[in-house]
Amino acid sequence: MNYGMIIDKLNHYENDELFYKEYYNTKKAELPVEEILKRHRDEQELLGYVLHPEDLEVNHLEEGDLCIMAPHVTHGIEVFDDSVILNILIRHSTFMDIFINTIRDKTQISMFFLNNIYSKKKLPYLLFHTDGDLTIRNYILDMYIEQSNLDEFSDRIICSIMTIFFTQLIRLHKKNLEIPESYKQKNACENDIFNYIVNNYAETSLEQVAKHFHFSVPYCSKLIKDIAGCTFSEFQENIRLQQSENYLLYTQLSVADISEKIGFKNPETFIRMFKRHRKMTPSKYRKVNTGNV
Repeated sequence: MNYGMIIDKLNHYENDELFYKEYYNTKKAELPVEEILKRHRDEQELLGYVLHPEDLEVNHLEEGDLCIMAPHVTHGIEVFDDSVILNILIRHSTFMDIFINTIRDKTQISMFFLNNIYSKKKLPYLLFHTDGDLTIRNYILDMYIEQSNLDEFSDRIICSIMTIFFTQLIRLHKKNLEIPESYKQKNACENDIFNYIVNNYAETSLEQVAKHFHFSVPYCSKLIKDIAGCTFSEFQENIRLQQSENYLLYTQLSVADISEKIGFKNPETFIRMFKRHRKMTPSKYRKVNTGNV
């Protein structure tokens, strides 16, 4: 199936889509909608989703625009013509699988996801204006094709395409990135501190962070609490826990090797920390979640 065939398929209206189009046009014309609602079995679903405009930041999207939304951000999409909108959902496990080897990259996308995992100051979205870039469009269509074909290889292929897709998106359009106005006011130093800790969590200390940024230890401690919503020790432990889960689920590293990678000299210290949070040993966690010993 080539890209032209995929575009034709996406432009073809399914029965549900025809119904919603008719519903929109009927409502827009201010005609009674009771009859059209009766013909649809999902009446409650159609009428049950209400957004409050005062809580939303409105963005007008153009052809080729790509918006990456953070988890748990309330949002809605309104389309007033025959435009095709693709909604791509990424599971948390898939994200961690993709980013485990690129999480140290200081790109806007990596920092966006890292902020939404560890920071209390969440960035709700990234909006890229790609101006109809066919390279970016075709990566999306390649993932769509794999999802449509869906066999035992599709998930791995989609993850591989998505890794390249995000890298190319930054490579080609980092200058065409839009973020919320409120986030632009964020102190640039906070991002640097956050990035430094994430990239050096295994071996750094509060004193070393303070020294690196030429702060006093008390001031640096307060700044980290403002950024992460917890103390430095808690922040560091959260990162260690998250990274240890990634290694357990997506690598074959031993518990001792994982312990060393995340900054524990003694594996028993790592095991105690893990059990305190997950109520089971790292080995059992791996077996329960992957079926591997």
